Amino acid sequence: MAPRNDDRGSSSSDSGDDEEARKQMEEDVAGGEDGDFGEWEEDDEEARTTQCLFSGAQHASPTAALQHAADAFGFDLRAVYKAHSLDFYSTIQCLNYARAVAEKMGCKKAEAGATIGSAAAKAALEGIAKGEQRAEQYLMPTLPDDPILFEWEHFVGVA
Repeated sequence: MAPRNDDRGSSSSDSGDDEEARKQMEEDVAGGEDGDFGEWEEDDEEARTTQCLFSGAQHASPTAALQHAADAFGFDLRAVYKAHSLDFYSTIQCLNYARAVAEKMGCKKAEAGATIGSAAAKAALEGIAKGEQRAEQYLMPTLPDDPILFEWEHFVGVA
Protein backbone atom coordinates (compact mmCIF):
# COMPACT_ATOMS: atom_id res chain seq x y z
CA MET A 1 0.00 0.00 0.00
CA ALA A 2 1.46 3.40 -1.01
CA PRO A 3 1.96 5.99 1.72
CA ARG A 4 -0.67 8.71 1.87
CA ASN A 5 0.45 12.09 0.59
CA ASP A 6 -0.57 14.74 3.10
CA ASP A 7 0.52 18.32 3.68
CA ARG A 8 3.24 17.42 6.20
CA GLY A 9 5.61 16.31 3.52
CA SER A 10 4.64 18.73 0.77
CA SER A 11 7.27 20.20 -1.43
CA SER A 12 8.02 23.87 -1.85
CA SER A 13 6.16 23.87 -5.19
CA ASP A 14 2.97 22.81 -3.37
CA SER A 15 3.48 25.69 -0.98
CA GLY A 16 3.85 28.06 -3.92
CA ASP A 17 0.62 26.75 -5.45
CA ASP A 18 -1.21 27.38 -2.18
CA GLU A 19 0.17 30.91 -2.02
CA GLU A 20 -0.91 31.55 -5.63
CA ALA A 21 -4.40 30.25 -4.91
CA ARG A 22 -4.67 32.47 -1.83
CA LYS A 23 -3.55 35.55 -3.79
CA GLN A 24 -6.00 34.75 -6.61
CA MET A 25 -8.86 34.41 -4.13
CA GLU A 26 -7.96 37.77 -2.54
CA GLU A 27 -7.88 39.40 -5.98
CA ASP A 28 -11.22 37.84 -6.89
CA VAL A 29 -12.84 39.15 -3.74
CA ALA A 30 -11.24 42.57 -4.08
CA GLY A 31 -11.96 42.69 -7.81
CA GLY A 32 -15.60 41.81 -7.54
CA GLU A 33 -15.74 38.07 -8.03
CA ASP A 34 -18.12 36.51 -5.48
CA GLY A 35 -17.51 39.32 -3.02
CA ASP A 36 -18.59 42.58 -4.61
CA PHE A 37 -22.01 43.55 -3.39
CA GLY A 38 -21.80 47.03 -4.91
CA GLU A 39 -24.40 46.15 -7.51
CA TRP A 40 -26.69 44.45 -4.99
CA GLU A 41 -30.21 45.77 -5.20
CA GLU A 42 -32.71 45.29 -2.44
CA ASP A 43 -36.20 44.41 -3.55
CA ASP A 44 -38.20 47.60 -3.43
CA GLU A 45 -41.21 46.76 -1.28
CA GLU A 46 -43.23 49.38 -3.09
CA ALA A 47 -42.64 47.73 -6.48
CA ARG A 48 -44.15 44.33 -5.62
CA THR A 49 -47.63 44.05 -7.09
CA THR A 50 -49.72 42.16 -4.55
CA GLN A 51 -53.08 40.44 -4.75
CA CYS A 52 -55.69 41.47 -2.20
CA LEU A 53 -56.34 38.92 0.55
CA PHE A 54 -60.12 38.94 -0.04
CA SER A 55 -60.62 39.85 -3.70
CA GLY A 56 -58.97 39.59 -7.08
CA ALA A 57 -57.76 43.20 -6.91
CA GLN A 58 -54.08 43.95 -7.38
CA HIS A 59 -52.28 46.51 -5.23
CA ALA A 60 -49.02 48.36 -5.78
CA SER A 61 -47.35 46.81 -2.72
CA PRO A 62 -47.90 44.35 0.13
CA THR A 63 -48.44 47.30 2.48
CA ALA A 64 -51.15 48.68 0.21
CA ALA A 65 -52.83 45.26 0.03
CA LEU A 66 -52.78 44.84 3.81
CA GLN A 67 -54.08 48.37 4.35
CA HIS A 68 -56.87 47.65 1.86
CA ALA A 69 -57.76 44.44 3.74
CA ALA A 70 -58.05 46.50 6.93
CA ASP A 71 -60.02 49.36 5.39
CA ALA A 72 -62.32 47.50 3.00
CA PHE A 73 -62.84 44.19 4.80
CA GLY A 74 -62.01 44.77 8.46
CA PHE A 75 -59.05 42.37 8.46
CA ASP A 76 -56.38 44.46 10.17
CA LEU A 77 -53.26 42.34 10.52
CA ARG A 78 -51.82 44.79 13.06
CA ALA A 79 -54.79 44.21 15.36
CA VAL A 80 -54.73 40.43 14.79
CA TYR A 81 -51.00 40.36 15.51
CA LYS A 82 -51.43 42.15 18.82
CA ALA A 83 -54.69 40.48 19.91
CA HIS A 84 -53.31 36.98 19.45
CA SER A 85 -49.68 37.68 20.44
CA LEU A 86 -48.48 36.23 17.14
CA ASP A 87 -44.91 35.36 16.31
CA PHE A 88 -43.35 35.10 12.87
CA TYR A 89 -44.66 31.63 11.99
CA SER A 90 -48.12 32.11 13.44
CA THR A 91 -48.48 35.32 11.42
CA ILE A 92 -47.53 33.43 8.25
CA GLN A 93 -50.16 30.84 9.16
CA CYS A 94 -52.79 33.56 9.67
CA LEU A 95 -52.09 35.12 6.29
CA ASN A 96 -52.15 31.78 4.47
CA TYR A 97 -55.29 30.80 6.35
CA ALA A 98 -56.98 34.07 5.36
CA ARG A 99 -56.10 33.46 1.71
CA ALA A 100 -57.38 29.87 1.94
CA VAL A 101 -60.70 31.02 3.43
CA ALA A 102 -61.05 33.65 0.71
CA GLU A 103 -60.30 31.07 -1.97
CA LYS A 104 -62.80 28.60 -0.50
CA MET A 105 -65.51 31.28 -0.46
CA GLY A 106 -64.81 32.26 -4.08
CA CYS A 107 -63.53 35.77 -3.43
CA LYS A 108 -61.13 35.75 -6.37
CA LYS A 109 -63.84 35.20 -8.96
CA ALA A 110 -64.69 38.20 -11.14
CA GLU A 111 -68.33 38.25 -10.03
CA ALA A 112 -67.44 38.17 -6.34
CA GLY A 113 -68.27 41.43 -4.65
CA ALA A 114 -67.27 43.26 -1.51
CA THR A 115 -69.94 41.38 0.45
CA ILE A 116 -68.22 38.04 -0.17
CA GLY A 117 -64.84 39.58 0.65
CA SER A 118 -66.18 40.97 3.92
CA ALA A 119 -67.78 37.63 4.78
CA ALA A 120 -64.48 35.85 4.06
CA ALA A 121 -62.56 38.33 6.22
CA LYS A 122 -65.04 37.81 9.05
CA ALA A 123 -64.80 34.02 8.66
CA ALA A 124 -60.99 34.23 8.66
CA LEU A 125 -60.98 36.33 11.83
CA GLU A 126 -63.38 33.91 13.53
CA GLY A 127 -61.26 30.95 12.46
CA ILE A 128 -58.10 32.61 13.74
CA ALA A 129 -59.80 33.28 17.07
CA LYS A 130 -60.55 29.54 17.28
CA GLY A 131 -56.98 28.62 16.31
CA GLU A 132 -57.90 27.05 12.96
CA GLN A 133 -54.85 28.64 11.30
CA ARG A 134 -52.49 26.55 13.42
CA ALA A 135 -52.67 23.58 11.05
CA GLU A 136 -49.30 22.78 9.49
CA GLN A 137 -50.70 23.23 5.99
CA TYR A 138 -50.86 26.99 6.58
CA LEU A 139 -47.08 27.19 6.92
CA MET A 140 -47.00 26.64 3.15
CA PRO A 141 -47.96 29.60 0.95
CA THR A 142 -51.55 29.52 -0.29
CA LEU A 143 -50.48 31.88 -3.08
CA PRO A 144 -47.08 31.02 -4.60
CA ASP A 145 -44.45 33.75 -4.11
CA ASP A 146 -46.93 35.81 -2.11
CA PRO A 147 -45.28 39.22 -1.50
CA ILE A 148 -47.33 39.69 1.67
CA LEU A 149 -45.44 36.81 3.28
CA PHE A 150 -42.19 38.70 2.74
CA GLU A 151 -43.34 42.18 3.76
CA TRP A 152 -45.98 41.85 6.50
CA GLU A 153 -43.47 42.76 9.22
CA HIS A 154 -43.17 46.29 7.83
CA PHE A 155 -46.94 46.74 7.97
CA VAL A 156 -47.24 45.39 11.51
CA GLY A 157 -44.24 47.44 12.63
CA VAL A 158 -41.91 44.70 13.83
CA ALA A 159 -39.27 45.03 11.09
